[in-house]
Amino acid sequence: MISSLQKYKVTLFGEIHALVSDDSEKNVLSSVHLVDTLMKDIAQQTRCTDTKQLALLAALHLAQQQLCDQSKLMSLIDNELKTVAQ
Repeated sequence: MISSLQKYKVTLFGEIHALVSDDSEKNVLSSVHLVDTLMKDIAQQTRCTDTKQLALLAALHLAQQQLCDQSKLMSLIDNELKTVAQ
């Protein structure tokens, strides 16, 4: 089943952006909330107000988090495969 594209107006760090996605509205809004919260947290910790820099730092943080999660998952899979092989 192919999902249809939906248009959203979302607010990130006080700025309104147009967004088009084929993902569910729940996932889009959850993602927007996650990024907005992260940008606000980074701004508070660094006292940075440059929206582009905050977006970049948020993207890097999320990428690092994803890589860490992938590494943990691969370790779990490796351990499970070793257990099954014994």
